[in-house]
Amino acid sequence: MATKTEVAMCKGTNSEILRLVEVLVEPPQIVVPYLWGQPGIGKSTMIRTMAKQAAKRFNCEFLYVDLRLALLESTDLMGLPVPTGDVTRFLAPRMLPRKGDKTKGILFLDELNRAREDTINAAFQLILDRKVGEYELPEGWSIVVAGNLGDEDMTIVRDMDSALWNRMFHFKIDPSFDEWKYFMRNGGEDAPMKGEYIETFPAGKIKDDAIVRFLETNRKFWISEPSLGPWGSPRIWDKLQQVICRIGGSGKQNLDNIFQFAVSAAGNTSAIALRKWLEEQKSLRPEDVLRDLPRYEAEIRKYGEEKRDELYQLCEGIADLVVQKKEKVNDVEYKNLCKLICDILDRDHAIAISRKLAYEKAPVIDKLCKEKKFGAIIAEVLKEKDNKGKDVVKK
Repeated sequence: MATKTEVAMCKGTNSEILRLVEVLVEPPQIVVPYLWGQPGIGKSTMIRTMAKQAAKRFNCEFLYVDLRLALLESTDLMGLPVPTGDVTRFLAPRMLPRKGDKTKGILFLDELNRAREDTINAAFQLILDRKVGEYELPEGWSIVVAGNLGDEDMTIVRDMDSALWNRMFHFKIDPSFDEWKYFMRNGGEDAPMKGEYIETFPAGKIKDDAIVRFLETNRKFWISEPSLGPWGSPRIWDKLQQVICRIGGSGKQNLDNIFQFAVSAAGNTSAIALRKWLEEQKSLRPEDVLRDLPRYEAEIRKYGEEKRDELYQLCEGIADLVVQKKEKVNDVEYKNLCKLICDILDRDHAIAISRKLAYEKAPVIDKLCKEKKFGAIIAEVLKEKDNKGKDVVKK
């Protein structure tokens, strides 16, 4: 296992590198970018995202073809030789874009430095000349290459010679947890990338974000040391989150299954930490309730009967969050806030949260006052006096 990733090259997060690569692949392509990074950090996902962004930007179908070169032979790129009369022609594989298709897109050559030597040589010509044998990449198509790090990530790779190095621009991906967190909470591969690619974060895109919340306070498990066994990576945590959603969420009834899945995905140490964290999750979080009220409605009603003090704390936290958001409370959050105050909370808790919003002059209070059911609640708040006989909330 060897590679030369210790040489100086451009480094950045997925979105930072994506913005640079986007310039290089815009048709007609000037130079091919090479993405370096360990397995599971989103190299192929970011290129798929770029293809989707290009489709929106150019207002046309923009395709994405992903070839894992480690699985291919040189004939898979050059085509099979077929005698035709007194000459031999090469039949290009259907998986490669053809001129007659009149399409545009990105040809992603993944795992280049894990491929056979003959496959690398065939890819070399395609990268350099946009053709190999009799096959030629159509206009409107661009090439992006990716590979792993070798000793650094325990992958078996081949060193590239200087000629191939000198044909491409090289970028090393340094994953960002904050970017991954937004990615996870906003639709996975359908989520826009961070920075210029993220403008709003719609609520309710994920049914259960326990994995994201666990990793927020346990970052060391997000990307653990690569090993010849289960280890943590953005990709594997994404898959585990999907499994948790499929089995019905991260509730106590699923702890044993979640632990077993976590062991098989990210290893025993990470799984033990995850189970301990899940067992300690006793309180509702204001941001979760505001984002996905229907999921927590039954538990909130139970709080009203059995844990009234904790419910007051939750109402205080929700009010603080809404005040902090100011005008950025989105439609889903507003709808959940309104339903919580008007339909779910008892009178005392509804008044408590409304008092806080009114006292802090949260922008959302004006909109709430137009709701018929809220009128009686805010009227109670406006009647309240402090110990000096003055209004608690100025009218």
